[in-house]
Amino acid sequence: MTTATHPNSAPARASLAIVLVSLGLALFCAAPAFACSVFAITASDTTVLGQNLDLDTPLPGLVVVNPRGIEKTILPWEGEGPVPYEGEVPSWTSIWASVTFTCWGRDFIEGGMNEAGLMIDQANLTAVYPERDGRPGVSPAQWMQYQLDNFATVDEVLEHLDDLRLDGAE
Repeated sequence: MTTATHPNSAPARASLAIVLVSLGLALFCAAPAFACSVFAITASDTTVLGQNLDLDTPLPGLVVVNPRGIEKTILPWEGEGPVPYEGEVPSWTSIWASVTFTCWGRDFIEGGMNEAGLMIDQANLTAVYPERDGRPGVSPAQWMQYQLDNFATVDEVLEHLDDLRLDGAE
């Protein structure tokens, strides 16, 4: 024979209290995670993209319109910042115009989209970068702008992954 516990009984209230206290401890005692999210929602022929930028220090942002036909050169980069480099650094002229979002300044972007429809974004958590190989490194922020400046499709980006050596803080 089974017995049902009434929702207002002492055992039911005790169980509910344990669950609520456990949830509260999990929410308030957990270490904060500074990871970002990127999502896309598609309905019919429309896609809406969204992203959050979770940083421990709030930064102001700026939307930048980048015209095509601009000559650019990478800023050699290692780990967390620019470094001196004595060799020749890669340069290019932007093929595509784009609209980007940045916290750091023009060409060092958090994400954006070019006029061909290529969209790029980042989500910060952890990363492993390629081994240093004699080529100057490029920051992830400038690497993304390079992709928007030069390519129209994801397939084109994949074909050119070795054009620049990505470098950043791990």
